[in-house]
Amino acid sequence: MEIPSQQEVGSALAHLGNWRVIHVQEAMYPYKPIPASVMLALGFRETGLRNICGGAKLEGNVWVQSYSDRGWLQITDTVEQHAQWLSEQEGCTNGYWTPSEPPVSALEAMHCPRFSPALDFTKASMLKDMAYAKQQGVASGMVLRFGIAAHNAGAGGALRGYHEGSIDKYTAQGDYSAYVLAVAPLVHNWIVAHPNWAYHGT
Repeated sequence: MEIPSQQEVGSALAHLGNWRVIHVQEAMYPYKPIPASVMLALGFRETGLRNICGGAKLEGNVWVQSYSDRGWLQITDTVEQHAQWLSEQEGCTNGYWTPSEPPVSALEAMHCPRFSPALDFTKASMLKDMAYAKQQGVASGMVLRFGIAAHNAGAGGALRGYHEGSIDKYTAQGDYSAYVLAVAPLVHNWIVAHPNWAYHGT
């Protein structure tokens, strides 16, 4: 697993912009059970904090770009409930943050949801997966990691990996949650070093 440098993470945060970095902190405050640094690190892992379409599918023995994963947090349209949600959201053209004109849904080909709705949807999904982990007897110290892994492998994949000794076993490259948790401190350090980018609560 190759971890990005502090400079690479900082550059992505700076490009994301002051308002969005602060907004993630505000939305996740008081940072339990999901720290803002984790959510931003997840977005870094997925897209380098860009609002783009991604994803790939296996055709024979070859991975082919599918563009089925939408937005900075890569919400997949291959899950029925996710596709339904995307169909109800304003769509932004691939690579942009503002809604398309004329208006289209985020389920339209090569379109993504807006920043805040994608954040709220992913937070709710992770909290649901973490509650499921607790119901299934996942150790308390692994519940956050379960929520991260489930974003990539689904709750079923994360649980299967957990029972087989590696919660990341069925995630992309087998290191998804480990990577996100390794990048989160770099996110935190950069925000601490840039006080005008920090949310200080109410």
